[in-house]
Amino acid sequence: MGPLHNTRECLKAKILNFLNNVAKGSISGDFKPGELDPIQFKKVETIPAETMAFSSLATSEINQFSAQIARLWGKYLEFVASHSQEIAIHLKEKHINAKTEVLSSFIKTKEWVVKTFPIEQNEAGAEEQKALISTTRKILYNTFVQGLTLEDLQASVRFEEIPVLFEDMYTLESPSPSKLYKDKEGVHLFIFVHGLMGCSDDMRLMKDILLVRFPNAQFLCSCANEGQTEGDIGQMGINLAKEVKEYIGKYYPDLSSIKKISIICHSMGGVISRTALQYLEEYKDKFYTFLTFSSPHLGCMFQSSKMVEAGMWILTKVKKCLSVEQLGMTDSPNKDEKYMYKVSKAIGLEWFENVVLFSSFQDMYAPFESARIEVIQQMAEDPAKAALYKEMAQNVLSRIKANKLYRINVAYNICLLYTSPSPRDLSTSRMPSSA
Repeated sequence: MGPLHNTRECLKAKILNFLNNVAKGSISGDFKPGELDPIQFKKVETIPAETMAFSSLATSEINQFSAQIARLWGKYLEFVASHSQEIAIHLKEKHINAKTEVLSSFIKTKEWVVKTFPIEQNEAGAEEQKALISTTRKILYNTFVQGLTLEDLQASVRFEEIPVLFEDMYTLESPSPSKLYKDKEGVHLFIFVHGLMGCSDDMRLMKDILLVRFPNAQFLCSCANEGQTEGDIGQMGINLAKEVKEYIGKYYPDLSSIKKISIICHSMGGVISRTALQYLEEYKDKFYTFLTFSSPHLGCMFQSSKMVEAGMWILTKVKKCLSVEQLGMTDSPNKDEKYMYKVSKAIGLEWFENVVLFSSFQDMYAPFESARIEVIQQMAEDPAKAALYKEMAQNVLSRIKANKLYRINVAYNICLLYTSPSPRDLSTSRMPSSA
């Protein structure tokens, strides 16, 4: 061992000795109220030369170490400044992967390979989802939250606020030929369509989320029907189609610069978009994903909430809201003249590679089955309406030529949103009481 090692061992021994003296009360303090409390040591007549030499050596080493740290910090700042973009990309990917690992655990996926997309709802599966909702959050909390750092907790959404998603994915046995998107270059255009009494800002949050994930994509938040959603849905579809054509003609006169077109809709916006598709056939080779959030694709004949049913009656009888009348399928006594029946036969959905239908048991406005394009046994109580409803569902599903159909049920923690929730029972309104 060298002299430096011996010196360090000596310093360690002196520090231990000092701490022992503190513990034995050998160091006392003379404290006066209102003043700092100076610690007074036992008087030492002289300081040994060995201690002075050791102190000088320790001070020199500390100064050298601090200088090295300062130089290292400077080099680090230079590196960050010169490689900021690469570092940002790396941290972004790391953050997305970490978030994906956690959030994907809230998605419960079931896959089926089918000859045709099913029209009957799996009611046993619905009961199973109901039972899983409350237990899923507890399991995930124990799995992830307890192992997270404080920084992770501050950056993450509260686990109890994250919805649980039940994804039913249907794949056709004989898939259709896929469009060769990978061999093409160009932009991905997302079109957002709001619902009844909505505006383009309703879809801004979704746009911002996709913009982070797809920074090179382009976005059109439709505003063609703002303030007009109480009118004819057919006219709203024409307005949307005109808006899309004008946007593409203005920004992409060379259509080959567009690689994909995806449409994302909320509520009645899904019906408006399906109406508009018949006027957008010139872009059929570009269409990629059709995604709807609680869109009543089969109308609102079977409304589960009496309050919402009363509200629809007021809108149709008092405010003369034609779109609500069309959704309720009271716009004509003749089946073939009902607007929702006519739009169920409209072309357009067969042009998309992916069809994604989001729905929620807890949505009191758009019926759960209508948003999923399904039928349930309870509808048999009204045979005439049930037959019409089933025919419409068959019309819409027969149009879908996508290789995959996604039906996703979103279960929120309603108790966080209302202090006195009154959940409804699945057997009467399809809303799980454990949500």
